Amino acid sequence: MAASTSHTEWWWVVPFAGACLVLGVRGSSTRQALILGAIAGAVFAVVSLNWLAGVGADALIGMMALFAAWWAAMMVALSLTMRLRMWVLLVPAVWVLQEWLRSQWPLGGFPWARVGFAAVDSPAAGLVPYLGVYGLTYLALTAGTLVAAAVLLARQSARRGAAVGFIFIAGVVVGILTDDLAETPESAASGPTIVAAVVQGGPQPGPEGEGQARAVLAAHVQQTHALASQVAGRPDVVVWPESSTDIDPASDSAVRASIDEAVKAIGAPVIVGATTAAPANGARNQVILWSPESGPSGTYTKRILVPFGEYVPGRDLLGPLAGRFAEVARDFLPGEDGPVLTSDRAKVGILICYEVAFDGAVRDAVLAGANVLAIPSNNATYSGTAQPMQQLAIARFRALETSRSVLVASTTGVSAIIGPDGTVLDSVADGQAGWRQRDVPVATDVTVAVRFGGHLGVVLAALGFLSIVAGGARRLRRG
Repeated sequence: MAASTSHTEWWWVVPFAGACLVLGVRGSSTRQALILGAIAGAVFAVVSLNWLAGVGADALIGMMALFAAWWAAMMVALSLTMRLRMWVLLVPAVWVLQEWLRSQWPLGGFPWARVGFAAVDSPAAGLVPYLGVYGLTYLALTAGTLVAAAVLLARQSARRGAAVGFIFIAGVVVGILTDDLAETPESAASGPTIVAAVVQGGPQPGPEGEGQARAVLAAHVQQTHALASQVAGRPDVVVWPESSTDIDPASDSAVRASIDEAVKAIGAPVIVGATTAAPANGARNQVILWSPESGPSGTYTKRILVPFGEYVPGRDLLGPLAGRFAEVARDFLPGEDGPVLTSDRAKVGILICYEVAFDGAVRDAVLAGANVLAIPSNNATYSGTAQPMQQLAIARFRALETSRSVLVASTTGVSAIIGPDGTVLDSVADGQAGWRQRDVPVATDVTVAVRFGGHLGVVLAALGFLSIVAGGARRLRRG
């Protein structure tokens, strides 16, 4: 199951892994369910999130502990829910409840590694614009409970024929549904287009500091000049990565001049990722819309910050306990501005790196009028791991979910231009330098998943909670 987070072509493992977990917890005691859940959750975390070791072993261990706790609670809840007559349909809702809660708490939640994201390469991909990630998680786990139910039926010799028929009918129904909905919506496949480009500077060796920051900026300036010299017409918008300059252009004339020269060379508005100064020795993770005529003309400040990466929660309390927190020298401040930057031909919804995993951030950008999405990212710490491919899978899911083209620009990769159907139209590989330019559709329609997907998640989570209550009550009645 964990493998599907970065290898979405392995989407099929999700139902079978879900079936194994359901069969494993069936009839177990509370203690057994807790142990099974803790082990399974820790293993899921270490397989899917082992790239956190690049930050530090403590980061990975902390995430393993978090997933172990969530999964332990979930497996106890599943053991209760399986006592109900309709458990095949209720168990998946309990799984959604776990993912929904994990996406909210603690510290704003961690919505990464939700199994619904793997649907981008599955036969159910056509349902993504309608159901969103929680709906696809529910469907994937329902397929798993159907397999588990068939196995339980097959164990009873008198019902083996019924089990085979059960699987066959379920497969036919799912196949019909996904085949009918697999086509890209007409509004996304046709209509107006813009010319969009992404720039990737590539890895810059050396210790962190001002020297490396200037090298990173120089690499993106160089690639932008290369783009300008090799394309016939100017693009409508160019996207640089998050942290393409870690030196505030407002306070460094050389940085400002270098960016301005590159933007004028390409003759198009460039979305520049920048670390800028904030009051009280703080900082802001921003993108700046840089016009070739007027320079900086709009900003977006990252609203959803990475705990212990961009700020230290309870710094006064935790700082003395762990010296490594001192590496986060200053806290970034969250933004409050709208997530859409407008150029002549595009309304670009901005999701800075980590924000792409948060459903609310995606929904806010589209409902604010974005007709294309941009994901400026800095994946340098995780280059060579599974993290860039996991983020690319989420970006592809967001393209499908919103019926929007998505422009991913990363400092070290993977950068990509993604069509509204989730297809990667072009990309720059992890660890390389380069640029890519494509014509991409722009869209104004709002999908069902964007308009109602958040409500569906709440409904499914509530169903999961009520199922746990009902299962617990039934257990108490039976002693």
